[in-house]
Amino acid sequence: MSNGFPAGTAPSNWTRSYPGQFPCWHALSDHDDDHVVLLPGDGAQAEAEFLRHLADPSEMYIIAYGFTLQPMIDQFLANHVAGDPLHIYLDHSQASGMAEKPQVKRLVDAGIEVTIGTSPEGSQFICHTKGIVCLDPAPWCWEGSVNFSVSGWHQLNTAMSFSSKDWAKNFVDQFRQIRQFAWDYERAFQLMPKPPTGVKPNPNPPPLRKATPSVSPR
Repeated sequence: MSNGFPAGTAPSNWTRSYPGQFPCWHALSDHDDDHVVLLPGDGAQAEAEFLRHLADPSEMYIIAYGFTLQPMIDQFLANHVAGDPLHIYLDHSQASGMAEKPQVKRLVDAGIEVTIGTSPEGSQFICHTKGIVCLDPAPWCWEGSVNFSVSGWHQLNTAMSFSSKDWAKNFVDQFRQIRQFAWDYERAFQLMPKPPTGVKPNPNPPPLRKATPSVSPR
């Protein structure tokens, strides 16, 4: 069976799921758990791995755009009951929608930290990151274009699953910065009755510099 590469050029760590599919699962390094996934080819395998890591009994930071995957919501509720700290940042345009808002409310009502916001460049810009850091002894990191939804695993998407202490630290640092921004400038978006631990909103934040989109709206 052809592997989709010119003869003699296929990397040894590419695999495919079914005949005719583009190569989809590629190791990033010698570490078995570090790899890139090209969807939809390995959507089922990638989703299963994603959900498996969400059950890790460690502190977790999540930034998301689409956030409606039911098994994910159920796992986060279970993690909270088990006492595992969760820190979630969700895009306002999606979190206020009909599909996502009830799920977000379930998490907030259970006492899980959920911040809703946009971009520190201004509320006219969305939060489009889809990333997770789980602070295991060797941090588990997930980053890609896949929305955390049922359909995301069937769309043309990419995802990286890897371990990097440096990347995890940078992700958590950015999370804390945008969380503070949201509680300073976007208090009206929040469903939590009070700020998360460690966040003290500024009642009079300085004016934001005027930002303009990088491309003209059509």
